[in-house]
Amino acid sequence: MADANPLMELGIELYNYGLNDNNIEVQAVIEGPSGVVYDETFGPYLMNSFDTLWIDNQEITTFPDYEPTSWAAGDYTLTYTLTIPDSVDQDPMDNEFSSTFTISAQGPLGGVVSYGASTAGTLDTDFYPSNSTTSYKACMFYQETYPSPNTGVEGFYFAPGIDTVGGAGTLVGEDIFLEVWEWNDAWADAIDEANPTVSPITYDALNQVGFGTYSASSDDGNDEMVYQALSSPVTLVNGQRYLMCVQSFNPDVYFGGDEIDYGHNFLYYQQPISPINVDGDWFALGWNGGVVNLGIKLATNLGVEEAATVVGSAYPNPAVDNVTISVGAQGNAQLSITDVSGKTVYTGSVDLTTGKATVDMSSLVAGMYIFNVNFENGQSSKFNVVKN
Repeated sequence: MADANPLMELGIELYNYGLNDNNIEVQAVIEGPSGVVYDETFGPYLMNSFDTLWIDNQEITTFPDYEPTSWAAGDYTLTYTLTIPDSVDQDPMDNEFSSTFTISAQGPLGGVVSYGASTAGTLDTDFYPSNSTTSYKACMFYQETYPSPNTGVEGFYFAPGIDTVGGAGTLVGEDIFLEVWEWNDAWADAIDEANPTVSPITYDALNQVGFGTYSASSDDGNDEMVYQALSSPVTLVNGQRYLMCVQSFNPDVYFGGDEIDYGHNFLYYQQPISPINVDGDWFALGWNGGVVNLGIKLATNLGVEEAATVVGSAYPNPAVDNVTISVGAQGNAQLSITDVSGKTVYTGSVDLTTGKATVDMSSLVAGMYIFNVNFENGQSSKFNVVKN
């Protein structure tokens, strides 16, 4: 979590494995850098034998939200403790559950938002799925109200990996693409009760507003957390839905994840946590029981002066023959297109007096391409386009 002022909604699932009905009490304690900052007790509540109880803000049974005036940077531990004051507990060994989280200000990670865990200044990774044959995109869904009007994302922390056992592969020379997308599709619940096997979520109105490229120069970063800045920081808009993604076109490359299970959040809020795209197909649930451990480095007061690097995007993307490029600047420019190996496949002038132009890609083979746009006044834009 970034050093902001979000509220925290608490919740826990309980199950009575015993043969007796019991009046239970549950204490929730949050301990932070300054000590205990939250201490609330729910109950007593009569819980029947072999019954399940949810205590959260979506139920009648609930804990008060924790909403401090400010969050101190540092490590926090949330602990739930169950007691049965008026009878003997038949199994007291499973009555406590703890979870840790970190509020980051400026430090080794900067101001970082991640759905995964962090330890000692780095994001944890404990699984590395991929299953792709042509392309793999792992994303983090993000939507927020920002404390500063100029809050933005500067770059990503992530863990690229490739199987190097026996010389099977190397990260050296691999390009991994960082993407920030505005997600403008109409919102739909992630699960259709009438047809639960098909997700109503669509990914047709994605507008790319940020881009970066990570190129590994050695295998030292294999399975380790790395940081890559975007080509230009992206100012985030209040309430706008975003997908923050890392993508590879080598099926042997994967990205580190975390097995924190957000399944309950997903069922209640019907929002994807960590959607993925494997070989062109989207999966809103991501990897079952885990999320990509992608850390979004935030900054405030990015500044509003005209930058040398401007945002560019293309649509439709993926494209078949013609693609329209849209750039946040106007004038005549030089366009160069390179493939993922770095080979230049096209150079030429482009008229962007309206900020838009159509580019013919019909002669290019299917794959991923990088568009580099350079204006006469020194401004430039860089973004990726997929050709089907």
